[in-house]
Amino acid sequence: MAFAKQSDPFASSSKTRIENIHPLLPRVPLYLLSPGDLHLGGRNRGEALLEILLASECKVLVLNGDFLDVDSLKHLLKRLSKSDRELIRLIEKKRLAGTQVVYTKGNHDENLLELLDQVESARREAAYREGTEQHEVLETLSLIRNWQWQDVFVHEHRGMTYVHAHGDQWDHIVHGRYFGKVLSIVGAFLWELLKRIDSEKHKVAIFAKRRVKLWMKVSGNVADGALALAKQYQAHYVFAGHTHDSRQFTNDGVGYVNAGSFDLYESGLVSIDMEGKVTLHHVRARSRLIDRRYDENETGSA
Repeated sequence: MAFAKQSDPFASSSKTRIENIHPLLPRVPLYLLSPGDLHLGGRNRGEALLEILLASECKVLVLNGDFLDVDSLKHLLKRLSKSDRELIRLIEKKRLAGTQVVYTKGNHDENLLELLDQVESARREAAYREGTEQHEVLETLSLIRNWQWQDVFVHEHRGMTYVHAHGDQWDHIVHGRYFGKVLSIVGAFLWELLKRIDSEKHKVAIFAKRRVKLWMKVSGNVADGALALAKQYQAHYVFAGHTHDSRQFTNDGVGYVNAGSFDLYESGLVSIDMEGKVTLHHVRARSRLIDRRYDENETGSA
Protein backbone atom coordinates (compact mmCIF):
# COMPACT_ATOMS: atom_id res chain seq x y z
CA MET A 1 0.00 0.00 0.00
CA ALA A 2 1.54 3.31 -1.10
CA PHE A 3 1.89 6.36 1.06
CA ALA A 4 -1.19 8.55 1.10
CA LYS A 5 0.53 11.90 1.65
CA GLN A 6 3.43 13.30 -0.33
CA SER A 7 4.52 15.23 2.78
CA ASP A 8 5.41 11.96 4.49
CA PRO A 9 9.22 11.81 4.91
CA PHE A 10 9.20 8.27 3.50
CA ALA A 11 7.08 9.09 0.43
CA SER A 12 8.42 7.09 -2.50
CA SER A 13 10.92 9.15 -4.51
CA SER A 14 14.45 9.01 -5.86
CA LYS A 15 15.70 10.24 -2.48
CA THR A 16 14.46 7.37 -0.37
CA ARG A 17 15.09 3.67 -0.37
CA ILE A 18 11.70 2.93 1.20
CA GLU A 19 8.83 2.30 -1.22
CA ASN A 20 6.14 2.12 1.44
CA ILE A 21 5.27 1.30 5.02
CA HIS A 22 1.87 -0.08 5.93
CA PRO A 23 0.39 1.05 8.17
CA LEU A 24 2.30 4.32 8.32
CA LEU A 25 4.27 5.14 11.44
CA PRO A 26 2.62 7.93 13.43
CA ARG A 27 4.42 11.27 13.55
CA VAL A 28 4.50 11.36 17.34
CA PRO A 29 6.98 9.90 19.84
CA LEU A 30 6.36 6.19 20.41
CA TYR A 31 6.85 4.07 23.49
CA LEU A 32 8.68 1.31 21.62
CA LEU A 33 10.13 0.33 18.26
CA SER A 34 11.52 -3.12 17.47
CA PRO A 35 12.73 -4.09 13.98
CA GLY A 36 13.08 -7.56 12.53
CA ASP A 37 16.47 -9.28 12.35
CA LEU A 38 19.07 -6.91 10.86
CA HIS A 39 22.12 -9.12 10.19
CA LEU A 40 24.47 -6.16 9.85
CA GLY A 41 27.64 -7.28 8.13
CA GLY A 42 25.61 -9.45 5.78
CA ARG A 43 23.24 -8.70 2.92
CA ASN A 44 20.61 -6.51 4.53
CA ARG A 45 18.36 -3.52 4.02
CA GLY A 46 19.40 -1.74 7.17
CA GLU A 47 19.44 1.58 5.33
CA ALA A 48 15.65 1.45 5.39
CA LEU A 49 15.72 1.19 9.18
CA LEU A 50 18.25 4.03 9.25
CA GLU A 51 15.73 6.25 7.44
CA ILE A 52 12.95 5.21 9.82
CA LEU A 53 14.97 5.89 12.96
CA LEU A 54 16.10 9.27 11.62
CA ALA A 55 12.44 10.28 11.39
CA SER A 56 11.12 8.53 14.51
CA GLU A 57 11.44 8.87 18.26
CA CYS A 58 10.81 6.19 20.89
CA LYS A 59 11.43 5.62 24.58
CA VAL A 60 12.55 2.00 24.09
CA LEU A 61 14.34 0.44 21.11
CA VAL A 62 14.55 -3.37 21.16
CA LEU A 63 16.94 -5.13 18.79
CA ASN A 64 15.42 -8.58 19.16
CA GLY A 65 18.39 -10.77 18.23
CA ASP A 66 20.64 -11.24 15.18
CA PHE A 67 21.39 -7.53 14.97
CA LEU A 68 24.88 -8.43 13.73
CA ASP A 69 26.09 -11.27 11.57
CA VAL A 70 28.71 -12.24 14.16
CA ASP A 71 30.96 -14.58 12.24
CA SER A 72 34.34 -13.15 13.14
CA LEU A 73 35.98 -9.77 13.60
CA LYS A 74 37.86 -10.35 10.36
CA HIS A 75 34.52 -10.83 8.59
CA LEU A 76 33.03 -7.64 10.03
CA LEU A 77 36.14 -5.59 9.24
CA LYS A 78 35.52 -6.45 5.60
CA ARG A 79 31.71 -6.57 5.49
CA LEU A 80 30.34 -3.97 7.92
CA SER A 81 29.24 -1.37 5.37
CA LYS A 82 29.19 2.38 5.78
CA SER A 83 25.41 2.37 6.21
CA ASP A 84 25.68 -0.44 8.80
CA ARG A 85 28.10 1.73 10.77
CA GLU A 86 25.88 4.78 10.41
CA LEU A 87 22.97 2.81 11.85
CA ILE A 88 24.98 1.69 14.89
CA ARG A 89 26.15 5.24 15.54
CA LEU A 90 22.62 6.61 15.22
CA ILE A 91 21.33 4.05 17.73
CA GLU A 92 24.07 5.05 20.15
CA LYS A 93 23.22 8.72 19.64
CA LYS A 94 19.59 7.95 20.53
CA ARG A 95 20.74 6.07 23.63
CA LEU A 96 22.74 9.08 24.77
CA ALA A 97 19.64 11.22 24.19
CA GLY A 98 17.60 9.02 26.53
CA THR A 99 16.28 6.06 24.53
CA GLN A 100 16.61 2.71 26.30
CA VAL A 101 18.41 0.42 23.85
CA VAL A 102 17.97 -3.30 24.51
CA TYR A 103 19.80 -6.00 22.55
CA THR A 104 18.35 -9.48 23.05
CA LYS A 105 20.55 -12.44 22.20
CA GLY A 106 19.96 -14.42 19.00
CA ASN A 107 21.65 -17.46 17.50
CA HIS A 108 23.99 -15.20 15.48
CA ASP A 109 24.97 -13.43 18.72
CA GLU A 110 26.47 -16.43 20.51
CA ASN A 111 30.01 -15.10 20.08
CA LEU A 112 29.16 -11.43 20.61
CA LEU A 113 31.04 -10.99 23.89
CA GLU A 114 34.12 -12.68 22.47
CA LEU A 115 33.89 -10.45 19.39
CA LEU A 116 33.66 -7.26 21.46
CA ASP A 117 36.65 -8.41 23.55
CA GLN A 118 38.60 -8.75 20.31
CA VAL A 119 37.47 -5.28 19.30
CA GLU A 120 38.75 -3.77 22.55
CA SER A 121 42.02 -5.65 22.24
CA ALA A 122 42.55 -4.38 18.69
CA ARG A 123 41.76 -0.83 19.82
CA ARG A 124 44.22 -0.99 22.73
CA GLU A 125 46.94 -2.36 20.47
CA ALA A 126 46.18 0.26 17.80
CA ALA A 127 46.01 -2.56 15.28
CA TYR A 128 44.63 -0.23 12.63
CA ARG A 129 45.73 3.31 11.92
CA GLU A 130 43.25 6.09 12.71
CA GLY A 131 41.49 7.27 9.59
CA THR A 132 41.33 3.84 7.98
CA GLU A 133 38.04 2.06 7.39
CA GLN A 134 39.08 -0.79 9.70
CA HIS A 135 39.69 1.67 12.54
CA GLU A 136 36.23 3.18 11.97
CA VAL A 137 34.66 -0.31 12.11
CA LEU A 138 36.39 -1.01 15.45
CA GLU A 139 35.28 2.31 16.93
CA THR A 140 31.71 1.74 15.78
CA LEU A 141 31.49 -1.84 17.07
CA SER A 142 32.80 -0.73 20.46
CA LEU A 143 29.61 1.33 20.95
CA ILE A 144 27.53 -1.84 21.27
CA ARG A 145 29.03 -2.44 24.73
CA ASN A 146 26.99 0.51 25.97
CA TRP A 147 23.66 -1.15 25.20
CA GLN A 148 21.58 -3.29 27.54
CA TRP A 149 21.89 -7.01 26.75
CA GLN A 150 19.22 -9.51 27.66
CA ASP A 151 18.38 -13.13 26.83
CA VAL A 152 14.72 -12.31 27.46
CA PHE A 153 13.44 -8.75 27.91
CA VAL A 154 10.28 -8.18 29.97
CA HIS A 155 8.73 -4.75 30.51
CA GLU A 156 5.43 -3.11 31.36
CA HIS A 157 3.60 -0.15 29.90
CA ARG A 158 0.08 1.12 30.52
CA GLY A 159 -0.75 -1.94 32.62
CA MET A 160 0.35 -4.35 29.87
CA THR A 161 3.26 -6.81 30.08
CA TYR A 162 5.44 -7.43 27.03
CA VAL A 163 8.08 -10.13 26.47
CA HIS A 164 10.82 -10.15 23.82
CA ALA A 165 12.83 -13.28 22.92
CA HIS A 166 14.65 -13.97 19.68
CA GLY A 167 13.09 -17.42 19.21
CA ASP A 168 16.07 -19.59 18.26
CA GLN A 169 15.78 -21.35 21.64
CA TRP A 170 12.79 -23.21 20.19
CA ASP A 171 14.53 -24.16 16.94
CA HIS A 172 15.63 -27.80 17.31
CA ILE A 173 17.59 -27.61 14.04
CA VAL A 174 19.82 -24.65 14.92
CA HIS A 175 20.56 -26.10 18.36
CA GLY A 176 20.65 -29.72 17.28
CA ARG A 177 23.76 -31.86 17.28
CA TYR A 178 25.70 -32.97 14.22
CA PHE A 179 22.98 -33.46 11.58
CA GLY A 180 20.99 -30.49 12.84
CA LYS A 181 23.99 -28.16 12.68
CA VAL A 182 24.93 -29.39 9.20
CA LEU A 183 21.33 -28.92 8.04
CA SER A 184 21.32 -25.42 9.51
CA ILE A 185 24.52 -24.47 7.66
CA VAL A 186 23.27 -25.91 4.38
CA GLY A 187 19.92 -24.16 4.84
CA ALA A 188 21.62 -20.80 5.46
CA PHE A 189 23.75 -21.25 2.33
CA LEU A 190 20.73 -22.10 0.18
CA TRP A 191 18.78 -19.17 1.63
CA GLU A 192 21.51 -16.72 0.61
CA LEU A 193 21.69 -18.34 -2.82
CA LEU A 194 17.93 -18.01 -3.34
CA LYS A 195 18.06 -14.35 -2.30
CA ARG A 196 20.68 -13.66 -4.96
CA ILE A 197 18.51 -15.13 -7.72
CA ASP A 198 16.09 -12.25 -7.26
CA SER A 199 18.18 -9.77 -5.29
CA GLU A 200 15.66 -6.94 -5.55
CA LYS A 201 12.33 -8.37 -4.34
CA HIS A 202 13.30 -11.91 -3.20
CA LYS A 203 10.19 -13.50 -4.69
CA VAL A 204 11.99 -16.79 -5.36
CA ALA A 205 13.39 -17.06 -1.81
CA ILE A 206 10.06 -16.24 -0.17
CA PHE A 207 8.13 -18.61 -2.44
CA ALA A 208 10.55 -21.46 -1.67
CA LYS A 209 10.63 -20.85 2.09
CA ARG A 210 6.86 -20.93 2.45
CA ARG A 211 6.75 -24.32 0.73
CA VAL A 212 9.46 -26.03 2.76
CA LYS A 213 7.55 -27.96 5.42
CA LEU A 214 10.54 -28.17 7.77
CA TRP A 215 10.99 -24.38 7.79
CA MET A 216 7.30 -23.78 8.37
CA LYS A 217 7.42 -26.30 11.22
CA VAL A 218 10.26 -24.33 12.81
CA SER A 219 8.22 -21.14 12.41
CA GLY A 220 5.34 -22.83 14.24
CA ASN A 221 7.63 -24.14 16.98
CA VAL A 222 9.01 -20.65 17.58
CA ALA A 223 5.50 -19.23 17.89
CA ASP A 224 4.42 -22.02 20.27
CA GLY A 225 7.51 -21.59 22.43
CA ALA A 226 7.13 -17.82 22.56
CA LEU A 227 3.48 -18.07 23.57
CA ALA A 228 4.38 -20.53 26.35
CA LEU A 229 7.04 -18.08 27.57
CA ALA A 230 4.48 -15.26 27.57
CA LYS A 231 2.20 -17.28 29.81
CA GLN A 232 5.05 -17.80 32.29
CA TYR A 233 5.29 -14.02 32.67
CA GLN A 234 1.52 -13.51 32.40
CA ALA A 235 2.28 -11.25 29.45
CA HIS A 236 -0.22 -9.74 27.08
CA TYR A 237 2.16 -9.80 24.07
CA VAL A 238 5.27 -11.71 23.08
CA PHE A 239 7.65 -10.58 20.32
CA ALA A 240 9.99 -12.96 18.47
CA GLY A 241 12.27 -13.02 15.43
CA HIS A 242 14.60 -15.69 14.01
CA THR A 243 12.28 -17.15 11.37
CA HIS A 244 12.38 -14.13 9.01
CA ASP A 245 8.65 -14.77 8.69
CA SER A 246 6.52 -11.74 9.54
CA ARG A 247 3.44 -12.91 11.46
CA GLN A 248 0.87 -11.56 13.92
CA PHE A 249 -1.98 -13.40 15.63
CA THR A 250 -3.65 -13.91 19.00
CA ASN A 251 -3.78 -17.22 20.86
CA ASP A 252 -5.71 -17.71 24.09
CA GLY A 253 -5.66 -13.98 24.80
CA VAL A 254 -1.92 -13.51 24.14
CA GLY A 255 -0.69 -11.59 21.11
CA TYR A 256 2.21 -13.06 19.11
CA VAL A 257 4.18 -10.77 16.79
CA ASN A 258 7.18 -11.69 14.65
CA ALA A 259 8.64 -8.72 12.81
CA GLY A 260 10.43 -10.79 10.18
CA SER A 261 13.79 -9.57 8.89
CA PHE A 262 15.46 -6.53 7.37
CA ASP A 263 17.45 -8.75 5.00
CA LEU A 264 14.44 -8.97 2.66
CA TYR A 265 12.56 -6.61 0.35
CA GLU A 266 9.56 -6.96 2.67
CA SER A 267 10.72 -6.23 6.22
CA GLY A 268 8.90 -5.76 9.48
CA LEU A 269 8.89 -3.30 12.36
CA VAL A 270 6.86 -3.43 15.58
CA SER A 271 5.69 -0.30 17.35
CA ILE A 272 3.88 0.33 20.62
CA ASP A 273 2.38 3.77 20.99
CA MET A 274 2.06 5.73 24.21
CA GLU A 275 -1.43 4.29 24.79
CA GLY A 276 -0.17 0.71 24.51
CA LYS A 277 -1.42 -0.11 20.99
CA VAL A 278 0.76 -2.73 19.25
CA THR A 279 1.23 -2.46 15.47
CA LEU A 280 3.19 -4.57 13.01
CA HIS A 281 4.41 -2.32 10.17
CA HIS A 282 5.27 -3.90 6.82
CA VAL A 283 8.20 -2.16 5.14
CA ARG A 284 9.11 -2.47 1.48
CA ALA A 285 12.54 -1.14 0.57
CA ARG A 286 14.62 -1.16 -2.60
CA SER A 287 18.16 -2.50 -2.51
CA ARG A 288 20.02 0.08 -4.58
CA LEU A 289 22.03 2.80 -2.87
CA ILE A 290 20.27 6.06 -2.27
CA ASP A 291 20.86 9.66 -1.30
CA ARG A 292 19.94 9.20 2.38
CA ARG A 293 19.77 12.91 3.20
CA TYR A 294 21.98 11.90 6.09
CA ASP A 295 24.73 14.10 7.53
CA GLU A 296 27.43 11.82 8.87
CA ASN A 297 28.99 14.63 10.84
CA GLU A 298 25.67 15.28 12.59
CA THR A 299 25.51 11.73 13.92
CA GLY A 300 29.17 11.25 14.60
CA SER A 301 30.56 8.18 16.32
CA ALA A 302 29.43 9.15 19.86
